[in-house]
Amino acid sequence: MAEDMTDKMADKMADQMAEQMADQMADQMADQMTDQMADQMTEQTVKEMAEQKENKPRSRHSIVTNEPSIKNPIIQAVRGQLEQRAAWLYLLCDEAGKRGLEWKDFGSAAIKRCGLSQGNDLIKTGGTNSLTGLRKTLFTKPAQWVFEMKIRKSTDKVLAIDFHYCPLVKAWQKAGCTDEEIADLCDIAMCGDHGIGEAYGGKLKLLKSIAKGDEVCRLYYYK
Repeated sequence: MAEDMTDKMADKMADQMAEQMADQMADQMADQMTDQMADQMTEQTVKEMAEQKENKPRSRHSIVTNEPSIKNPIIQAVRGQLEQRAAWLYLLCDEAGKRGLEWKDFGSAAIKRCGLSQGNDLIKTGGTNSLTGLRKTLFTKPAQWVFEMKIRKSTDKVLAIDFHYCPLVKAWQKAGCTDEEIADLCDIAMCGDHGIGEAYGGKLKLLKSIAKGDEVCRLYYYK
């Protein structure tokens, strides 16, 4: 009996040590990969966008204020990847415009489909379509740090959040987009958030927007 107990304790200790080592290795690898990917992807994309904007007139004074207060290197690396996503959206719209298409005519529908799909996946992951479940699955602590969020209200029927920083807007600012372009790109990107709300059986109101000169993005999901 004593031998059995000793074996079980040894197995348990071995499992715990293995899990800790695996977590540490995963964290280290993730940090290294995130930093490298973010630096390479963001620098390349921003350079390409800046080159395309060289001959385009820019507004003399922007109403958009968008500066982070959290400057942790890991958070900055994650933001870099989000800037890359924003760059894709801008470049797609820019190329579409060159071909005579209105940005919102095709971009909004595509991003809405993405949001609906993401919302359905989040519901499966969280096991609920309540807005409390949405907060727990999408607006996690890491996400709150990246966007510098403040949860203003969270119930099963209402979810109100203030975003004090937006990496997507930052990418468009770096690219030299005009205030009007930034506002249009934000409207398109927000279609994804509207799609998520719809998947949860609710709706979303964007009460304030950094892209349109407000101090925060104020999202209000409700059922």
